[in-house]
Amino acid sequence: MKVNVNKAPLEEFLLLPLNLAQAQAVVTEREKREGFASMESFLDFLLEQSVPPHEYAAIRELVTVEHVVTENARIIDF
Repeated sequence: MKVNVNKAPLEEFLLLPLNLAQAQAVVTEREKREGFASMESFLDFLLEQSVPPHEYAAIRELVTVEHVVTENARIIDF
């Protein structure tokens, strides 16, 4: 089962090869952005957090980015 970076609580991020500070940074950034738009945006954020290359590769295989519909989202019907 993969960790959904747009829904997972902090505890699930700690199951990945991330330390507590990195996991907290992911959750904080996710809330700031109202979710990561894509896998690339999440992985770019990990690079900014200085996640080592071998951990970056492992994390990539363990996560998914599923979009979350927020309260502010609008559905347009044509």
